[in-house]
Order: sequence, then structure tokens, then C-alpha cells
Amino acid sequence: MAGIKNARLLIIMIIFGMIFSAAAGAYIGASTAESCADRFANELCGRFGAILACTEENQHEKLSMAYTGEYSEEDIQRAEAALEKYGYGRNMSHSLFSGYNDDIKRTALLMMITALSSGMIILVLCGLLFSSYAKKLREISDNSEKITFGRKYSEDGTLSGALRRCSSAFARISEHTLFLENKLSRQNEYIHRLISDISHQMKTPVAALRINTEIMLSGDDMPRSTAMDFLSRDLSELDRLEWLIAGLLKSARLDSGETEFDMELAGLREMSENAVSMFGEQIEKKGICVINTIPEDIIIEMDRKWLTEAVGNLIKNSVEHTPSGGCIELSGEETPLTAVMSVKDNGCGISPEIMPKIFDRFFSAGKKDSASNSVGIGLAITKSIIERHNGNIRVSSDGSGTVFTITFLKGTL
Repeated sequence: MAGIKNARLLIIMIIFGMIFSAAAGAYIGASTAESCADRFANELCGRFGAILACTEENQHEKLSMAYTGEYSEEDIQRAEAALEKYGYGRNMSHSLFSGYNDDIKRTALLMMITALSSGMIILVLCGLLFSSYAKKLREISDNSEKITFGRKYSEDGTLSGALRRCSSAFARISEHTLFLENKLSRQNEYIHRLISDISHQMKTPVAALRINTEIMLSGDDMPRSTAMDFLSRDLSELDRLEWLIAGLLKSARLDSGETEFDMELAGLREMSENAVSMFGEQIEKKGICVINTIPEDIIIEMDRKWLTEAVGNLIKNSVEHTPSGGCIELSGEETPLTAVMSVKDNGCGISPEIMPKIFDRFFSAGKKDSASNSVGIGLAITKSIIERHNGNIRVSSDGSGTVFTITFLKGTL
């Protein structure tokens, strides 16, 4: 606030100096005019008295009338002609004119001194004002260098006018720079974590493939049945690697935001039936009963392919954790604000201590069938897809099964 107060004080002083100069000029002009008027009146009276002294008293009234009355151009010419006879003219040196000249010269000198003094005062005040602004500008420039070192620049609220706008612009640049820096830092952390996860997940299948291959190469007389068993294990590990790579690519595309969704209005029931059909063979093999009670009239805006994959991952998870002869139920309901879908199974359930980690990438919720090639990435992908549909997913379990509930917000899709 000190900068603003000083600037305002200087502006007030400049205005006061201008007013003082105008007042001084007006005063000097008025004084000069009054002095000239007094001098002129004294000169006229003195000259008239001298004329009266040279004339008869009976002519005084007539002279007074002529002296104070109106005169014409002819009277002026007559007086000039008469004065010229005695050596007087307009350019003559006479006390009548020299007095006026002295007043004018004195007045001009005083006005010049006043103008110079006022100008000097105004220049000094302008210099102080400029110095104050220059100091603030240097402070802004020095503080703005914080941006180049990754430090935050805060707007100076004590400034005004152009300096305030300049400070505000630097503050916005600083905020955007910090935002980009944080975004880049998060991306670097994500890449580092992703590389670490990939390295960790690929160690096991690659090591298994190497061991099986070395055993097969070293066993010249290995029975065909044993070799076929090793090849079967290798094929399973290759399936696991293929699933891992495909899942990582999908997850990376979703996390980066580069994947564009083809949104359209579609029914939840139709989409869920397509998701169930993807695992028809496994469901039939385990004799699992699937009940779908989602109403056909629940319509939301979705990308059919991606949302089918998200729900398919939930179906796959339920199939893997539901015992033979078990049951999977799909249900849905609609409110004025939301559309809700649930996937429920009567499998082994999820323990409370691992519930917060269920949607983490590469997290394994429990033992799966030996035929499964899951690497714990499906639920993480599901969560990302649902969030891209402006929805959220939550999980609950009571020890005798698991329920995944998806809520879509209407009007924001």
C-alpha cells in the first residue's frame, strides 16, 4: 500500500503545483492590471490639472466636458497633429509610457520566475513519481526471475494500473509454469512406476520360459509327453505375456488421455449381455448361472466397445472367483440423476484389508484358476474406463460374495 500512497501523494502535489502556478499568474496579472489602472488614472488627472492651470476658469467646465466625454478618430488625429508641432509622437520617451513599460517588464519577470519555479517543482515531482514506479518495476522484474527457478511468483496487490497488470500477468505465468512442472513430474513418476511394474511383472513369465527352454534343450532323450508338458507351460506363459502387454498398452492409452471415445446413446442391458457373451465358454464350463435383470429402458451415453470391455473385466473377475455351480447377478436401476448397474457373485469374497487396493494396477485379489492369464490389470482398466464415462465404481463384500456397483451421472456424459 505504501507504493500507492506515495504515487497518489506525488500526483496530488503535482496538481497542487499547477494550481499554485495558475493562481500566482492570475494574482500577478491582476496586480499588474490594477497598478496600470492606478497609474493611468493618476496620469490623466495630473495632465488634466496641468491643462486647467493654463486656461481661464470660465473654460474649465467646457474642458471637463471635452476631456471626459466621447472622442472620435478626428479628435485623435487633431491631437497628434498638434503634438507633432512640439516634437511629440507615439514613439516619444515620456514618463507616461516608461512607467507602463516598467510595470510590464516587472510583471513578465515575475511570471517567468513563477513559471520556472512551478516547472521545476513539477519536474521534481514527476521524477520522484517515475523513480517510484521504476523501483516497483525493478522489483517485479527481479521477483519474476523466480519463475525460471521453478519458484512461485505471487501478485503484488499494492500496485495499480499498468504495474498491477504486469504483476498479474507474471503471476499467471508462474501458476501455469508450476502447473506444467507438476504435470511433468506426475508423468515422470507414472512412467517410472509403469516401467518398474512392467519389469516386475515380466520377470516371472520370462524366467519360466527360459528355464523350460533350457530343460528341453538339455534333455536329448526327453519323452514326448514331458516335452509337450513343457511346451504347454510355455504357451501359458506366452498367453500371460500377451495379456500383460495388451493390458499395459490399454492402460497407458487411457491414463494419457489420448484415447478418444465414440460416445452414443445405448442401453445398459444390451451392453452387459455382450460383455457376458465374451466369457460364455468359461461360464458354461464351470456351470455358472448368470441372471440379468437390468431393465431394457435404461439408456446412457457410452462408448460401446470400451464400456463392454470394462464390464467384461468385472464378469471375468466374477467367473474366476465363483465356484462351479455358482451364480452371477446383473442388476440395474435408474433415478432422475443417475443410472446404476451392479455385478454380484457368490464367490469367495474380498477381505477388508485388501479392499482399498482392489483397483490398483497388478494387484492380485486372491488365487485364480490355473487356466487364467490375468495379471491384475483388468480392474485398473475398468476403473479408468468408467471414470472416462463420468462414472464411479465401488466394491463391497460380506465374505460370501462380491458386489461391484457402477454409478453413471446423467447430464454430464
